[in-house]
Amino acid sequence: MRRPNLFIVGAPKCGTTALYAYLQTHPNIFMCPVKEPNFFADDLPGCHKVASLDEYLQLFSRATEAHHVLGEASVFHLYSQVAIENIHRFNREAKYIAMLRNPIELVHSFHAQSVFNLEEPETDFERAWRLEPLRKQGKHVPRECPDPPRLYYSELGKLGVQVQRLLSIVPREQVLLILFEDFRSSTRDVYETVLRFLGVPSDGRTEFPPVNESKTNRSQRVARWLREPPWPIGPLVERTKRALGIRTSGVGIWLRRLNARRQKRPPLSAAMRRELADAFRDDVALLSDLTGRDLTHWLEAPETAGKSA
Repeated sequence: MRRPNLFIVGAPKCGTTALYAYLQTHPNIFMCPVKEPNFFADDLPGCHKVASLDEYLQLFSRATEAHHVLGEASVFHLYSQVAIENIHRFNREAKYIAMLRNPIELVHSFHAQSVFNLEEPETDFERAWRLEPLRKQGKHVPRECPDPPRLYYSELGKLGVQVQRLLSIVPREQVLLILFEDFRSSTRDVYETVLRFLGVPSDGRTEFPPVNESKTNRSQRVARWLREPPWPIGPLVERTKRALGIRTSGVGIWLRRLNARRQKRPPLSAAMRRELADAFRDDVALLSDLTGRDLTHWLEAPETAGKSA
């Protein structure tokens, strides 16, 4: 069975879902139908959506001869301490795409996503940020979060360290680094750059609709009920599904979408933004060196950045 040769390895909230969706329609690219299998992140087992290599390879079984690229997108592979090395051992010729973002915006957005996913019970970002030292001691870790390190926001945002690890394992010519700000402002140009990197012809795509915008639950109670239906409803649904040979997951997805609504995140306070800027300053400097781009504007206050742009 053919092995995937493209890995969109992260980072979360950096446009990976959109790029994955755009590449899905290219005639020469087969993208894994399950986004974020995270199979190679052995240190984050709660992220896994498949249990074995055979099961993982089955995700690509429908690829045809027309598909020159077999890809998948798992946003925690870049963050994982071991995933990149595991992938490189699995396929040394594979290509990697890492999408990167201002870490201040990344962690703020990821916190909102974690709240939406019911993996982060602390709805106030500043309080969640300050819980990290305690969570590293095993305290205040929500049972709903399968991998506590996913709530270590200061570590999640250190993209410089993560990219440095990637480039220490994989030859530079097999890696494409994309800045979220470029992807958002010049989506078509970045998309064409990706196709050239993958060695496939342009498909002439001109429409790039928004994907995976920030959202919240209309009702947290309904969201929890859909995530873990109370006894005996949960077991009853499973028995009915097996007896009738039907899939009810589509209904669940529809109900979750109905319960979701778009919402703009509340802005960070000036003091909190300065704290985050100080926390990520050294890592942003490292990432600037690795990308060859001056990214220090990420750490400026929004009004200051606007004046200097």
